[in-house]
Amino acid sequence: MPIFTPTEALQAAEGTEAEVRGYIVGYVAGTTISRAVFGLPKAEANTNMLLADSPTETDYKKVFPVALSKSDGWREELNLYDFPEYYLRPIQVSGALEPYFKVMGMREINDYQWLDEDDIDSGDDDDDEKGSSGGTGDDKGGSSDDKGGSSGDSGGTGSDSGGTQTGGDTDNQSLGLSNDEKTVDEGR
Repeated sequence: MPIFTPTEALQAAEGTEAEVRGYIVGYVAGTTISRAVFGLPKAEANTNMLLADSPTETDYKKVFPVALSKSDGWREELNLYDFPEYYLRPIQVSGALEPYFKVMGMREINDYQWLDEDDIDSGDDDDDEKGSSGGTGDDKGGSSDDKGGSSGDSGGTGSDSGGTQTGGDTDNQSLGLSNDEKTVDEGR
């Protein structure tokens, strides 16, 4: 199975089974990728996450969207609202690549594993914590103590990235977002 960076995965063929390695940099608050939020959700669990090659990425055209399905438990396991420590943490997800938010993305996660920053650069994954959707019970991402991070944690701070998002305050208020949590929107 090929291993892609998020920008490589955006260019890959639909239907390709792949592993995508990147940093969790935010989520989409709406129905188009241009509504990307580079920060943490304030009101409820996010239904998706965005992966990027770099933890400092704030360009919605360079992020790879991944759905967090409620039915298979990934939303409960990986959402940034309940687990802000996952923000900016490196992760590898596997599944089929298919259009999501009108760009190549991943609508269903088959498996995931937490990575060290070195793993993203070197491609080495021998010592990683690994989740499995084929496990028993609710053990999709390792034991319950995995949620707090590990020595391999990239040091996500649980605070907004302070990136260079644009967007009007009126649109953010209608989405229930604070002024600190702005969306990126085309044409602004």
